[in-house]
Amino acid sequence: MKIMKKLLLTITAVAFATLSFSQQVSRYVVASGGNYSTASGISVSSTIGEPMVTTLTSGSYILTQGFQQSFSAPLASVVINNPLEGDNFTTSNNVTVSYTVSDFIVGAGTGDGHVHYHLNGAMTMLYNTNDIALNNLANGAYTMVVELVDNSHQSFSPVIADTVSFTINVIAACTDPTACNYDANATVDDGSCTYTAGCIDPLATNYDPAACIDDGSCTFTTVCTDKVTGLNTPTVLEDRVIMAWDNMNTAACTVTKYN
Repeated sequence: MKIMKKLLLTITAVAFATLSFSQQVSRYVVASGGNYSTASGISVSSTIGEPMVTTLTSGSYILTQGFQQSFSAPLASVVINNPLEGDNFTTSNNVTVSYTVSDFIVGAGTGDGHVHYHLNGAMTMLYNTNDIALNNLANGAYTMVVELVDNSHQSFSPVIADTVSFTINVIAACTDPTACNYDANATVDDGSCTYTAGCIDPLATNYDPAACIDDGSCTFTTVCTDKVTGLNTPTVLEDRVIMAWDNMNTAACTVTKYN
């Protein structure tokens, strides 16, 4: 019995010594700033910048452990919801870009960072997540990039961004097929349609090339094919002859000369 008590006491003492002097905390640093140190058989991993999250006590040793997680982790994200990839705008050259930010506080130096958006390479800074209004865009192809950056305007690693490409192809002209200046290629009506009435027959004597609505005013010259009748020679002189014939002119056929 004395041997068992002595053995139990020895095991207890060894266990206490192990917990008191050989506690080891595995190093797992996820922050850019931190340290690792060893003293008296105790290893300590530490990081900088966060409030304490756990306190471990063993004997006379106390360890306070905290951690800091960088925003370059894949938790933060930005997704462009509008426009969609490949959209082609034919009726308006104004585009509203909407996007969603997750796990990231956007602010002017008070949050996790802010937004940079690039339109065909030209960058603009934003300190909110409001929709972006792109107005009066010229016809052409565009690439829009919305990126989350830190408070020092630096990109995260890896970069947190989303990209979308779209085109503007607006042709403003008259879209009414009944108008004189109708443009079959037009995608939006610009209010320029004209409606001119007149003679639209190119064979008419009063044809109006500007007219597209026939007002029934066309007139035509009738080709006279009747032969001369009543031909006679009332007078014969030494060097000339006077000839006469019936009046062949009518309202539909006026003779201007005979050969």
